Amino acid sequence: MYPRTTRWLPAMVFLAGGLAACDRHAPQRVTETDGGPQSLDLAIARADEAGMRLTDGRRQDATEMQASLQDAAITARVNAALMSDRQLSGLHIEVQTQAGIVTLRGSAPDALVIARATELASAVEGVSSVVNEIRVSTT
Repeated sequence: MYPRTTRWLPAMVFLAGGLAACDRHAPQRVTETDGGPQSLDLAIARADEAGMRLTDGRRQDATEMQASLQDAAITARVNAALMSDRQLSGLHIEVQTQAGIVTLRGSAPDALVIARATELASAVEGVSSVVNEIRVSTT
């Protein structure tokens, strides 16, 4: 979508602004008593730590996105299985998936059809369990 360098552009602008602001102050001399090298090491360590948190956050975001995509694929496969079945194709059954757990909601004419929906959903690849909240319709 965007070139790779575009992601770093805000950080580079911020850094350039910070460096430009350094010229506006009187120069200071770093001496051994100021903790110069130690302060620099501390600043580098803090920057590394912040970078690691950012990287971990991106990894977590990528993991969550992958899990959402897997759940969406499971939902699509369960919907396809339900729609391809003669007993279930005419019914409105809502399918939701979270972490491989499929929840079925809606109504059906009898308990055998409800059991069939559970059976079909359970057979779909990636489904870890099925929560069947389909109710027998009263009309």
